[in-house]
Amino acid sequence: MADRPLVSIITGTWGRPRTILQRAIPAVACQDYQPIEHLVITDGQDEALRTVLLGAGYEDRNGAMRRLVSLGRNWTQPFGNGSNSAICRLAGTYLARGEYIGCLDDDNTLDPGHVTQMVARFEETGADLVCSDFMHMGRMVRSQPPQVGNIDTSSFMYRAAVLAKSNWQADGYECDGRLAERLVAAGCTWAVKPGATMTITEQRHGVPDEP
Repeated sequence: MADRPLVSIITGTWGRPRTILQRAIPAVACQDYQPIEHLVITDGQDEALRTVLLGAGYEDRNGAMRRLVSLGRNWTQPFGNGSNSAICRLAGTYLARGEYIGCLDDDNTLDPGHVTQMVARFEETGADLVCSDFMHMGRMVRSQPPQVGNIDTSSFMYRAAVLAKSNWQADGYECDGRLAERLVAAGCTWAVKPGATMTITEQRHGVPDEP
Protein backbone atom coordinates (compact mmCIF):
# COMPACT_ATOMS: atom_id res chain seq x y z
CA MET A 1 0.00 0.00 0.00
CA ALA A 2 2.94 2.31 0.58
CA ASP A 3 3.41 2.95 -3.14
CA ARG A 4 -0.25 3.59 -3.89
CA PRO A 5 -1.18 7.21 -4.68
CA LEU A 6 -3.12 9.09 -2.03
CA VAL A 7 -6.78 9.70 -2.92
CA SER A 8 -8.64 12.65 -1.42
CA ILE A 9 -12.42 12.56 -1.10
CA ILE A 10 -14.23 15.78 -0.26
CA THR A 11 -17.68 15.90 1.33
CA GLY A 12 -19.47 19.21 1.76
CA THR A 13 -22.28 19.20 4.30
CA TRP A 14 -24.36 21.31 6.67
CA GLY A 15 -27.24 20.51 9.00
CA ARG A 16 -27.25 16.80 8.20
CA PRO A 17 -25.44 14.87 10.95
CA ARG A 18 -27.72 11.84 10.70
CA THR A 19 -27.44 11.67 6.92
CA ILE A 20 -23.66 11.83 6.74
CA LEU A 21 -23.31 9.29 9.54
CA GLN A 22 -25.54 6.85 7.63
CA ARG A 23 -24.23 7.45 4.10
CA ALA A 24 -20.95 9.20 3.28
CA ILE A 25 -18.92 8.19 6.33
CA PRO A 26 -19.52 4.42 5.99
CA ALA A 27 -19.15 4.72 2.19
CA VAL A 28 -15.58 5.95 2.65
CA ALA A 29 -14.82 3.59 5.55
CA CYS A 30 -15.81 0.51 3.50
CA GLN A 31 -13.43 1.19 0.60
CA ASP A 32 -10.95 -1.58 -0.12
CA TYR A 33 -8.42 1.00 -1.34
CA GLN A 34 -5.88 2.74 0.88
CA PRO A 35 -4.69 5.42 1.47
CA ILE A 36 -7.78 7.66 1.37
CA GLU A 37 -7.97 11.11 2.90
CA HIS A 38 -11.57 12.12 3.69
CA LEU A 39 -12.13 15.85 4.08
CA VAL A 40 -15.52 16.83 5.48
CA ILE A 41 -16.14 20.54 4.98
CA THR A 42 -19.08 21.97 6.93
CA ASP A 43 -20.73 24.99 5.33
CA GLY A 44 -20.46 27.28 8.37
CA GLN A 45 -20.56 26.54 12.07
CA ASP A 46 -22.66 23.50 12.99
CA GLU A 47 -22.03 22.18 16.49
CA ALA A 48 -24.35 19.17 16.20
CA LEU A 49 -22.58 18.07 13.03
CA ARG A 50 -19.17 18.74 14.57
CA THR A 51 -20.02 16.58 17.59
CA VAL A 52 -21.12 13.69 15.37
CA LEU A 53 -17.99 13.86 13.21
CA LEU A 54 -15.59 14.07 16.14
CA GLY A 55 -17.37 11.08 17.66
CA ALA A 56 -16.86 9.18 14.40
CA GLY A 57 -13.10 9.66 14.58
CA TYR A 58 -12.68 12.80 12.47
CA GLU A 59 -10.15 15.39 13.63
CA ASP A 60 -9.95 19.14 13.29
CA ARG A 61 -6.25 19.27 12.47
CA ASN A 62 -4.00 19.57 9.45
CA GLY A 63 -2.77 16.24 8.12
CA ALA A 64 -5.53 14.08 9.60
CA MET A 65 -6.67 11.32 7.25
CA ARG A 66 -10.22 11.86 8.53
CA ARG A 67 -10.38 15.64 8.73
CA LEU A 68 -13.15 18.04 9.74
CA VAL A 69 -13.02 21.66 8.56
CA SER A 70 -15.68 24.30 9.25
CA LEU A 71 -16.03 27.35 7.02
CA GLY A 72 -16.31 30.69 8.78
CA ARG A 73 -19.85 31.29 7.50
CA ASN A 74 -22.59 29.54 5.58
CA TRP A 75 -22.27 30.17 1.84
CA THR A 76 -24.90 27.90 0.29
CA GLN A 77 -27.87 29.80 1.73
CA PRO A 78 -26.78 33.31 0.61
CA PHE A 79 -26.13 32.11 -2.93
CA GLY A 80 -29.62 30.65 -3.12
CA ASN A 81 -28.88 29.05 -6.48
CA GLY A 82 -28.75 25.36 -5.68
CA SER A 83 -24.95 25.25 -5.78
CA ASN A 84 -25.12 22.24 -3.49
CA SER A 85 -22.05 23.04 -1.37
CA ALA A 86 -19.76 23.99 -4.28
CA ILE A 87 -17.96 26.43 -1.97
CA CYS A 88 -17.19 23.52 0.39
CA ARG A 89 -15.81 21.52 -2.49
CA LEU A 90 -13.68 24.42 -3.66
CA ALA A 91 -12.25 24.84 -0.15
CA GLY A 92 -11.62 21.11 0.00
CA THR A 93 -9.57 21.13 -3.21
CA TYR A 94 -7.21 23.67 -1.64
CA LEU A 95 -6.75 21.43 1.42
CA ALA A 96 -6.58 18.06 -0.38
CA ARG A 97 -3.20 16.34 -0.46
CA GLY A 98 -4.07 13.48 -2.80
CA GLU A 99 -2.83 12.86 -6.32
CA TYR A 100 -6.43 12.07 -7.24
CA ILE A 101 -9.40 14.05 -5.94
CA GLY A 102 -13.06 13.13 -5.86
CA CYS A 103 -16.16 14.35 -4.07
CA LEU A 104 -18.89 12.44 -2.31
CA ASP A 105 -22.19 14.07 -1.37
CA ASP A 106 -23.19 13.44 2.24
CA ASP A 107 -26.24 11.40 1.16
CA ASN A 108 -24.64 9.20 -1.52
CA THR A 109 -23.05 5.76 -1.20
CA LEU A 110 -20.13 3.95 -2.83
CA ASP A 111 -19.50 0.27 -3.45
CA PRO A 112 -16.39 -0.98 -1.58
CA GLY A 113 -14.37 -1.28 -4.81
CA HIS A 114 -15.25 2.16 -6.20
CA VAL A 115 -11.98 3.96 -5.48
CA THR A 116 -9.85 0.96 -6.45
CA GLN A 117 -11.58 0.79 -9.83
CA MET A 118 -11.34 4.54 -10.40
CA VAL A 119 -7.59 4.62 -9.66
CA ALA A 120 -7.10 1.61 -11.95
CA ARG A 121 -8.73 3.51 -14.82
CA PHE A 122 -6.43 6.50 -14.24
CA GLU A 123 -3.41 4.23 -14.38
CA GLU A 124 -4.65 2.21 -17.37
CA THR A 125 -5.56 5.22 -19.50
CA GLY A 126 -3.40 8.10 -18.25
CA ALA A 127 -6.55 10.26 -18.30
CA ASP A 128 -6.88 13.52 -16.37
CA LEU A 129 -10.52 12.86 -15.51
CA VAL A 130 -12.28 9.54 -14.85
CA CYS A 131 -16.07 9.27 -14.80
CA SER A 132 -18.10 6.39 -13.38
CA ASP A 133 -21.52 5.22 -14.42
CA PHE A 134 -23.92 5.50 -11.47
CA MET A 135 -27.36 4.58 -10.22
CA HIS A 136 -29.78 7.48 -9.82
CA MET A 137 -32.82 6.42 -7.79
CA GLY A 138 -33.00 3.07 -9.56
CA ARG A 139 -31.95 4.32 -13.01
CA MET A 140 -28.55 3.72 -14.60
CA VAL A 141 -26.82 6.90 -15.80
CA ARG A 142 -24.04 6.54 -18.37
CA SER A 143 -21.25 9.00 -17.71
CA GLN A 144 -20.12 9.83 -21.20
CA PRO A 145 -19.35 12.29 -22.44
CA PRO A 146 -18.56 14.15 -19.17
CA GLN A 147 -21.05 16.99 -19.24
CA VAL A 148 -24.16 18.34 -17.53
CA GLY A 149 -26.74 15.55 -17.33
CA ASN A 150 -24.20 12.72 -17.41
CA ILE A 151 -22.13 13.68 -14.35
CA ASP A 152 -22.89 13.77 -10.65
CA THR A 153 -20.65 15.31 -8.00
CA SER A 154 -19.87 11.86 -6.62
CA SER A 155 -19.35 10.10 -9.96
CA PHE A 156 -16.02 11.47 -11.16
CA MET A 157 -12.45 12.05 -10.00
CA TYR A 158 -9.63 14.13 -11.41
CA ARG A 159 -5.90 14.55 -11.05
CA ALA A 160 -4.97 17.33 -8.64
CA ALA A 161 -2.66 18.79 -11.30
CA VAL A 162 -5.61 19.76 -13.54
CA LEU A 163 -6.93 22.22 -10.94
CA ALA A 164 -4.57 24.75 -12.54
CA LYS A 165 -6.85 24.63 -15.59
CA SER A 166 -10.23 25.00 -13.86
CA ASN A 167 -11.95 24.77 -10.49
CA TRP A 168 -15.22 24.42 -8.65
CA GLN A 169 -17.48 27.44 -8.93
CA ALA A 170 -20.77 28.32 -7.28
CA ASP A 171 -22.46 28.33 -10.67
CA GLY A 172 -25.75 26.67 -9.90
CA TYR A 173 -27.09 23.22 -9.18
CA GLU A 174 -25.27 21.76 -12.21
CA CYS A 175 -21.88 23.00 -10.98
CA ASP A 176 -20.42 19.47 -11.06
CA GLY A 177 -21.27 18.90 -14.72
CA ARG A 178 -20.02 22.38 -15.54
CA LEU A 179 -16.70 21.62 -13.85
CA ALA A 180 -16.32 18.51 -16.01
CA GLU A 181 -17.16 20.54 -19.11
CA ARG A 182 -14.61 23.22 -18.19
CA LEU A 183 -11.90 20.62 -17.65
CA VAL A 184 -12.57 19.00 -21.03
CA ALA A 185 -12.71 22.40 -22.74
CA ALA A 186 -9.31 23.19 -21.19
CA GLY A 187 -7.84 20.15 -22.93
CA CYS A 188 -8.06 17.57 -20.16
CA THR A 189 -8.39 13.97 -21.30
CA TRP A 190 -11.11 11.72 -19.91
CA ALA A 191 -11.96 8.07 -19.53
CA VAL A 192 -15.01 6.13 -18.38
CA LYS A 193 -15.08 3.51 -15.65
CA PRO A 194 -17.94 1.23 -16.67
CA GLY A 195 -20.21 -0.22 -14.05
CA ALA A 196 -22.22 1.73 -11.48
CA THR A 197 -20.31 1.80 -8.20
CA MET A 198 -21.92 5.00 -6.87
CA THR A 199 -25.57 5.25 -5.88
CA ILE A 200 -27.97 8.15 -5.35
CA THR A 201 -30.97 6.89 -3.40
CA GLU A 202 -32.71 10.23 -2.81
CA GLN A 203 -32.45 13.90 -3.71
CA ARG A 204 -32.94 16.38 -0.90
CA HIS A 205 -30.78 19.16 -2.39
CA GLY A 206 -29.13 20.13 0.89
CA VAL A 207 -32.31 20.13 2.99
CA PRO A 208 -31.24 19.67 6.66
CA ASP A 209 -32.14 16.54 8.60
CA GLU A 210 -35.47 16.68 10.40
CA PRO A 211 -35.10 17.28 14.17
